[in-house]
Amino acid sequence: ESAFVTELKKEEPAAISPEFVDYAAKIQTTEIAKDLPMSYMKNESNDLFSLYYILDMGKDNDKKLALAVDYLDYLGTTDKTVEKLAEEWYRLGCNFYVSSGADRCYVYISGLDENLETAMKLMEEILANVKADKEVYDEYVNSILKERANSKLNKNTILSGLVARSQYGEESRFTNNLSEEELRAIDPEELTNIIKGMLSYKHQIFYYGPREMSKVADIIKANHNVSGEYKDYPEAKQFVERDYDKPQVFFVDYPM
Repeated sequence: ESAFVTELKKEEPAAISPEFVDYAAKIQTTEIAKDLPMSYMKNESNDLFSLYYILDMGKDNDKKLALAVDYLDYLGTTDKTVEKLAEEWYRLGCNFYVSSGADRCYVYISGLDENLETAMKLMEEILANVKADKEVYDEYVNSILKERANSKLNKNTILSGLVARSQYGEESRFTNNLSEEELRAIDPEELTNIIKGMLSYKHQIFYYGPREMSKVADIIKANHNVSGEYKDYPEAKQFVERDYDKPQVFFVDYPM
């Protein structure tokens, strides 16, 4: 063996000890404005940031919210195409995302901290000026329906549906979807209006990055709605688990 390997074998690395993060100490909180809290955690490793707007509402509150959020990926604004927006995010070295789950929604950007304010302005511009496109929406609906058809051939999806049916009955998060008729009847302007109104609801902010908390707060105050006048969330649909007084067995007979 080589001299290098011989010397390497002589080395005895120090034992690795786990480091348990004390989140209460690491995460600081402040209030940017009335009813607009911000949580802050300093990134001491590099010059990258993540900035989140977090809403405690989702598909349970409005079935069209998740639809609108996914539709946003295909849209531009009143004066910028979707391709132009992609170029701008690339130039900034940043990413922009919106995601919606059953009971929570995230709007967030991440990337080079030196471009935080510019990226935030672009994000706010998109949310305020997103432009509907009927042709794009029709193609989007077609893709949803195709995905649903494919799901009916997926054993894992069928099993998930069976589990939800046994646990909740006919109404569950698994079945809480817009029908084909409802999807085709929607005016895409309605979906872009949902996007434009998202941040009129109560929300909180989380920042992780190298910038000092006070400077982040100043950027948010200069570029975000800090009026303190935020709407309450629409009432969430409740899915109640079934009560079984005796064991039952469910099965699904589905030819594959």
